[in-house]
Amino acid sequence: MSPDALVTLYTGQPMRGTDSVSIVALYDRSQQVILLAGAWTPGEPASESIIVHELVHHAQALRGDRYPCLAASETEAYAIQDRWLRRSGQDLETSFGIDAFTLAIRGLCAL
Repeated sequence: MSPDALVTLYTGQPMRGTDSVSIVALYDRSQQVILLAGAWTPGEPASESIIVHELVHHAQALRGDRYPCLAASETEAYAIQDRWLRRSGQDLETSFGIDAFTLAIRGLCAL
């Protein structure tokens, strides 16, 4: 899928020209599928970590986990994705530019 289509699915609103949101993958709970933006490279740790991240969301859905907002489900997914990356000498910051502050913000529900 295109990144714009994933953003539309995630937010429920079409992308606007000024939007700077970037989504590389999305787990669709209703269909139990992982949707990817662009190509996926097997054997590449950063690429594989995206699947790991989305599989965490699948496990959350299977467990019946409930969250106050969609963003709150990201904390566990990013933590496990980071552990996966560290096994290959990488991390979220070096692979995706996601530092600790950004990670903390991404798990918060908007007021």
